[in-house]
Amino acid sequence: MSVKPSIFKPPLVFLLVGAVVFMGLALYIALKDGDHPMAVTEGTFEQEVLRSELPVLVDFWAVWCGPCRMVAPTVEKFAGEFKGKVKVVKVDVDQNPGLSRAYRINGIPTLLVFHKGTIVKSWTGALPEEAFRKELQIVYDSLL
Repeated sequence: MSVKPSIFKPPLVFLLVGAVVFMGLALYIALKDGDHPMAVTEGTFEQEVLRSELPVLVDFWAVWCGPCRMVAPTVEKFAGEFKGKVKVVKVDVDQNPGLSRAYRINGIPTLLVFHKGTIVKSWTGALPEEAFRKELQIVYDSLL
């Protein structure tokens, strides 16, 4: 009985892992361009928010929060719309309880605007997109 050499066929798991790595890299590149909110943590908050040259809109949210999911598309849209004018970031309150305590976040979504390390505006709850845009524009204009 002779054994024929087979052509190496990578197991499906290798192909899946390669696809996941590729998609993760593509997502990283897409999100890095500033058109999307940046996730910040207790470890990056000072650098990304408090030391930012631009005003920063900070969305305190949680995965399980219904109103947070309602606000998320608007926050996402503002990241692109205000690109170069306002930095937009998100803080997961469950993953960053120290930030929630430090900024007395008692309800979510809470949105804070920081300028030069100081809170200049805050909202709690879901606002309609146009009202939210108007408020953010007023804050931005007042900082010029």
